[in-house]
Amino acid sequence: AYTIYTSGSTGKPKGVMVEHGSVVNLLLAMQAEYPFIPEDTYLLKTSYVFDVSVTELFGWAMGGGRLAILEKNGEKDPQVIEKWIEWHHVTHINFVPSMFNAFVDFVTEKNKDRLAGLKYIFLAGEALLPLQVKKFKDLNTSIPLKNIYGPTEGTVYSSHYSLSDWNGIGNVPIGKPLPNIELHILNKYNHLQPQGIPGELVIGGDGVARGYLNNPDLTAEKFTKYRSNGSYRAYIFYKTGDLARWLKDGNIEFLGR
Repeated sequence: AYTIYTSGSTGKPKGVMVEHGSVVNLLLAMQAEYPFIPEDTYLLKTSYVFDVSVTELFGWAMGGGRLAILEKNGEKDPQVIEKWIEWHHVTHINFVPSMFNAFVDFVTEKNKDRLAGLKYIFLAGEALLPLQVKKFKDLNTSIPLKNIYGPTEGTVYSSHYSLSDWNGIGNVPIGKPLPNIELHILNKYNHLQPQGIPGELVIGGDGVARGYLNNPDLTAEKFTKYRSNGSYRAYIFYKTGDLARWLKDGNIEFLGR
């Protein structure tokens, strides 16, 4: 479907080859979890060089709604974002947590009613801090916050968590896998880790990308074949390099790189 480059946190951005089937699975999963109807509007505020833009560019079409394209550089200005939410009746919006923090600082009791049309706020791309959630909840709005996790190699999103389920203690979980996605936590011997024990988060299922463009060695290192759920068939899994653990309630806690 497309090749998109990672942010290059290691100093060397990598071209990730994403399959059509993975993109369709993502869009269907988001539609199933966070329905989009003809009266709804998605706000395009993410640059197309970042993978989150895929859900904005195409997510609205799943329910026959609309796409509102934010003015240039508007994504850096909370006041502009607030105006577009109100003017275009935006219902679905993405934020990276750092920008969400700035946006929440801008919202007050006087202007929070302008956000009343929002059905979902998706938070992804960075670790979500408890203080950011608390600041938003202190505004006493009914807008649901959704913490969504996923690397580019897993086709944008792999897991999701509703902040309405969070008790405010400890880290904000990254939740459970989206439909047709598998999440496993492995030790250095590629054995499954039990509940509460940290390990590397590994992604399987329909969201796994084809690999890295023109980089077969790194593809072989990061995209590995395992046998899943006792099956005789070998599946491709992506080794994220992220540290995580299973919680008692079946959600996953992200612990860093």
